[in-house]
Amino acid sequence: MKVIFYCPKRADDILKASMEYQSTDYKRRYISWKEMKVILLM
Repeated sequence: MKVIFYCPKRADDILKASMEYQSTDYKRRYISWKEMKVILLM
């Protein structure tokens, strides 16, 4: 899972990963989204 966030291949993969996180654990997904946004902005 983490590999998708740190090495996003496509926006679809990111959305799928975030959806999976949301279904499993909302809090973790939210944190991962914040981390991912920071990485993408860098």
